[in-house]
Amino acid sequence: MKALTIINPWAWAIVNLDPPHAKDIENRDWYWPSMIGKRFAIHVGKSNYDDIAEEGLIRRGIMREKDRELAQQQRGFIIGVATLARVVTRSQSPWFEGRFGLVLADVFRLPHMVQARGAQLFWNLSPEIEVAVRMQIKHAAHTSTNV
Repeated sequence: MKALTIINPWAWAIVNLDPPHAKDIENRDWYWPSMIGKRFAIHVGKSNYDDIAEEGLIRRGIMREKDRELAQQQRGFIIGVATLARVVTRSQSPWFEGRFGLVLADVFRLPHMVQARGAQLFWNLSPEIEVAVRMQIKHAAHTSTNV
């Protein structure tokens, strides 16, 4: 399974928000056509954090103080999975602002964060980490219809 490292609060907004606030697009200057239609893990970057974006989410009422604490704790962990549905260069989504918008679908928040070292672009999970992620997805599929 591939993974994509995303800094917070953006990764938090993808995995934790419900419509209509859910971040449904990840903005990038690049995309991998071979990833379209594939599921990938969402990893929170450890070294960077967008404080200005976080303040904007708080001012708009999208993020609360307890959410801020969770977003800080998620750094360096895989927190969910999503499918790259398609790539767009224009979108009505309020989250779109990049050259390419990676449109996300089937977002699933992992019940338990999985610690992992990130990388740039899409990168491969180690076999051990992939098993830990897939086990949570499989377990949730047996207990819910939303996976």
